[in-house]
Amino acid sequence: MDKQIVKIDREVSEDMKMDREVTVIDEKVLKILEEEGRKIYHSNPHYKTIANLMEHPLFREFFDKYATFDLHNLKAMFMLMFIYNSTETLNPLNQFQKIAITKGLYDNSKSRENILKVLFKDEMESIKSIGSCQPHLE
Repeated sequence: MDKQIVKIDREVSEDMKMDREVTVIDEKVLKILEEEGRKIYHSNPHYKTIANLMEHPLFREFFDKYATFDLHNLKAMFMLMFIYNSTETLNPLNQFQKIAITKGLYDNSKSRENILKVLFKDEMESIKSIGSCQPHLE
């Protein structure tokens, strides 16, 4: 692990103060975190993409509403997104046509099982429980 990161981690740990479920971070630590975060953001495309995605209001609304710590629900959401994305390889479709195809494939238990086999081939044991999982999407 990078010495700078360890130093930051130590400083953050020492300078954080808990106050009624609100974390208060010292200004000095905030400055260090911002500098380090900028370096990471500009040097690591993976973290840059995550930061941009999580800061986007529409994605944040979706994430806050539907992302849970339930692994089956997360897998079902991922599967729906994968199916929707795969419709883009077909003829040019609008979002409503893509949604109709996505729902049709997801609602068909045989299609859903085949998609699960492709997406989660390393987790064949969980296919049965995921297959019956319906995400809480309105």
